[in-house]
Amino acid sequence: MEAIYDGDYSDNEMGGDRENAAYYQPIMEDDQERALMTTDFNLMGQSVGMENLGNTCFMNAVLQALRLTPGFFLRLEQYDRLIVEMMRGAPSLSNDDAAKLLLVRALFRLFADAVNYEFCVETEDSTIVLDPSDLRETLIAVNCVFDGYDQHDAQEALSTILDAIDTTHRVVAAVLDDERHEIPEPLFDGRAAVTIQCCFCEQTSPIRHEPFTSLSIPLRRKGMKRKARSLEKEGNGSVSEDSESESATVEERPWMLETWSRPSMLSADDKYRCNVCRCLCEARQRAVIANPPSVLMFHLKRFATWSDFDDLDAQPRKICDRYDTPTFIPFEQLFQSSCKLSVNERANGAFEGEGYQLFGVVVHSGTRLGCGHYYSLMQLPIERIDDSSYQKPAPVFIPHAERKSDGTVDLGRALSGVWIKCDDDRVTQVDLADELNGYSASTYLLLYCRGEKVSMLDI
Repeated sequence: MEAIYDGDYSDNEMGGDRENAAYYQPIMEDDQERALMTTDFNLMGQSVGMENLGNTCFMNAVLQALRLTPGFFLRLEQYDRLIVEMMRGAPSLSNDDAAKLLLVRALFRLFADAVNYEFCVETEDSTIVLDPSDLRETLIAVNCVFDGYDQHDAQEALSTILDAIDTTHRVVAAVLDDERHEIPEPLFDGRAAVTIQCCFCEQTSPIRHEPFTSLSIPLRRKGMKRKARSLEKEGNGSVSEDSESESATVEERPWMLETWSRPSMLSADDKYRCNVCRCLCEARQRAVIANPPSVLMFHLKRFATWSDFDDLDAQPRKICDRYDTPTFIPFEQLFQSSCKLSVNERANGAFEGEGYQLFGVVVHSGTRLGCGHYYSLMQLPIERIDDSSYQKPAPVFIPHAERKSDGTVDLGRALSGVWIKCDDDRVTQVDLADELNGYSASTYLLLYCRGEKVSMLDI
C-alpha cells in the first residue's frame, strides 16, 4: 500500500509507522463464543469486527454500516488516490479541510485492512477484530465532541464522516478539475425542493433546493397495543406491527416519507416574511425529494426532552415505540403524486422494478442516549455466501452503485437476503425480523440503496 502522504503529510501524522502501529495488527479473537455463527449458510472468508475502545459502540456501528454500503469502498479508494495526487502539488488547505482529508484517508486505511483480512489473510479464527484507534483520533481532530470516552450519538458520528467526504469531493474537484481525473459523486448526497406558502395570501415562494445526506424523521410518543411482527418475503415487504397511524403498504408511501414531507407551520418566532403581504406571516413549509441519492438514509429522531418529565435529569429521553421498517421502497413512492411521473412514464412502467432496498440498520438498545448500546444489522452481497444449498433470490436486487462503468452487472454484488449483526467485536448471522423484535432494540438509522430488481435470465 502507498505511503499515506508525500511531502509534508507523512505516515506519522496518521498515527505512526505502518509496520509498528498496533492499528495494523488485528486482534485475533480466541473466544469461540464470539466466533461467527452460521446457522443457515457458510460465509466466504473471515468476518471483521471492531474493538470497543471504551463507549465507542456508536462509532463501530457506523463504521460497519459504511464498510458494507454498496459501492462505498470503491469510491473511498478513488478519493484516497485523488488526495495523494493532489497533495503532490502542495495545495493550500485550511486546517479544517486538512483534518477532514486525513479522516477520509484513515477511513480508507481501516477499510482496506478489513478487506485484506476478510479475503486475503488466512487465520484460524473466523472473526478478525481490528483496532480503530487511529480512525478515532482523526475523528476527534475533526469534531472535538468525540474526545473522551462518553457515549455519543451514532448519527452525529456518521454526519461528521459524510461531511468529511463531501469536503474531500469539493477540495479535490477544485484542485484537480480536468478531464484526466474522474471524481466520484458522494453516495449519500441528495437534494430536496422546499416551498413556503403564506397562510394569509396563499402565495407560494419560488422553489429553494437544499442538499441532504439523511432525512431526519421526527417521532411522537404514541399509545398503541404492540403486536407480533412479521417479515413479509415478497413485494414491498416490511418488518411491521399494527399501529394507530404509521404503516407501510404497497399502495401507500412509507410512513417515513409521509412524515418527512408533511407540511410544517412557521409561526411565533419563525414567521415567514411574505413578499406579497410585506410583513411577517404564518406560513406552511413543505419539502419533497428533487434529486434522490444513491443511498437513502432515514434518521429516526428518538431522543427528545418532554415537558411531562418531572425529574431534573437533562439527559434526553428516548421514544421506544416501534415503527414499520419497509424492506423495499418503489422508486415512484419517493415523490408526491402531483410531482413527478408523467402519464406516459406510468403507462410504460419506466421505473418498474427500480427502487430502494433496505441493506442496513443501525440499532440503539436501551432507554437513554447516554447509557444505551449501538450495533448494526447489515445485508451481505451474494459473493459473501459460500454454500451450495443457498438459493439466490429471483429476481436479484442489483445496487446501481455496484454497476461497472460499462453498465454490466456483477451478480456477486447483488444483495443476498442474508443478514449479519455487527456488535463491536462480535459478528453473527441473524434473522432480521427476530432482531428488530427485541424488547429494547429500536431502529435508529435505516439505510437503503438505489437499484433495480433484475431477473436472473437478464444477467
